[in-house]
Formats: sequence, C-alpha cells, structure tokens
Amino acid sequence: YVVEYIYENERLAQTQTLSGTGHIVTSGAYFFQNGNLVDYGQFLPYPLEDGSDGILYKRVNESTFVYNSDRSIRSITNRMRNPITDKMEPAGKRIYDSYDGKINPLKSLGDFAYGFLQGLNPSNITKETAYDETGAIEEVIERTYTYDNHGYPLTCVEKSTVPGDNPVIKTLTFTYK
Repeated sequence: YVVEYIYENERLAQTQTLSGTGHIVTSGAYFFQNGNLVDYGQFLPYPLEDGSDGILYKRVNESTFVYNSDRSIRSITNRMRNPITDKMEPAGKRIYDSYDGKINPLKSLGDFAYGFLQGLNPSNITKETAYDETGAIEEVIERTYTYDNHGYPLTCVEKSTVPGDNPVIKTLTFTYK
C-alpha cells in the first residue's frame, strides 16, 4: 500500500491509501480552523446503489476535535456509519483530562502522523477518559512520565482501567537517537 498526502493552500487536505494496483482503498479528509484540525472524515468505496458500474466514496467514520486555549486537544467526538441504516451515528467520545506540559516527541511527525494517528498534541497526555455512544465510561487511562534534562519523556507508566475489570499497567520506554 502507498499513502498519498494531498495539500491545498499549504495545508493537509486529504490522505489516500492506494492498493498495489493504484485503486483507492480508503481516504481521509482533513478540515482545519485557526491552524487546528477540527474535523476528520474517513471514506471507503461502496458500489453504486443503482447497480451500475462505478464507486461512491462514503464517509464511514468522522471525528470532531475541540481544543483547549493552549491548542491541546480537549475532546474528540466520533461518529460511524451504521451499515443497516446507512446513517452516521454517535460512536463515543474521548476526553483528554490533563497534560504534563512537557515535550511530546511524536509531535515532530507533523502531517505524516495524520495518515496513521490523527492529531497529536504538543504535550503528553496524563489522563484520558473514553466514553461510549451513551456517555458511559468505557476506559480511563492514566500516565506517569519520567523525563530527561530537556523535558523529553524517558518512560511512561500507563494504567488502563475498564469499569468492572482490574487495571492493566504497562511501561513504555522512549529511545532517542
């Protein structure tokens, strides 16, 4: 597969993932406001409804971003296409409760990251809460970092708690070259 990045007015507007034969497998559309990504849509090919030859690209997933005053992401609200009703429906929300104010090393990936990760924050997330489409908590993730002398993270202990289950704890290590 090949991922193409398409720009309009020096701003990322679209990504396209192409198969080995050059057909679009999936595409993403990016809408920015005041330099922030405010809406992302993922599109997949569907056959035309009347049965004729051709393909219609339908939005199957969309994410709406809300920001804090420091340009960090406050929340992402997701909607997905219901294959039975063919309508976009709520699919949950993620709230970024707190950040560490330190350097997020992944931020330097810039537009490259949008083809894989969507938005990246200038700081590292220390607490996030995921909600399902009804507003019930699905998961709470809490992170504790250690840093080098320049403010870059060296380790991250991540505790993920799903209501009713025991927390899962993992340690991430950052390596810089």
